[in-house]
Amino acid sequence: MKPSESKHEFQARLERQLRELSSLSVIDGINAMFEFYRDVRATDCDIEGDGDMLLFQWGIYDFGHGEHFLVDVTRQFIDSRLEDDDAISQLHLSFLHTPEASLVAIEAGDRWCTSPTELPGFEVFVRSHSALLRTRLLAPKRVTLEYDEV
Repeated sequence: MKPSESKHEFQARLERQLRELSSLSVIDGINAMFEFYRDVRATDCDIEGDGDMLLFQWGIYDFGHGEHFLVDVTRQFIDSRLEDDDAISQLHLSFLHTPEASLVAIEAGDRWCTSPTELPGFEVFVRSHSALLRTRLLAPKRVTLEYDEV
């Protein structure tokens, strides 16, 4: 798969599993992104050179429409044929929640998974993280899937 096809490919996988983006729970969405990363390699992205990685990030953010508690898993691609920022693109799966007190108390942060061999340990970290544990039963205010080039 080309990185530019990642959004379409991820959505098609969800549809084959009879899942809709707008009704995904945080856990189902993150699991779907883990499966996508495990099963589908990106072309022209050197896996050994950090060309296809996952990023888990969480915290309070304001995207111009008020504060939200974000739980996000992003797949970052670096095209080995290109240079500098032109080589980088990302597929973001984001869950935005109302910033309740229990969520505001969680310090913002992130963690990278640099290769599929690191995925099992990364999955343990994400699934046991307070950001996921505190949002797993909450209905997100909004779920988004965005592909962008840096």
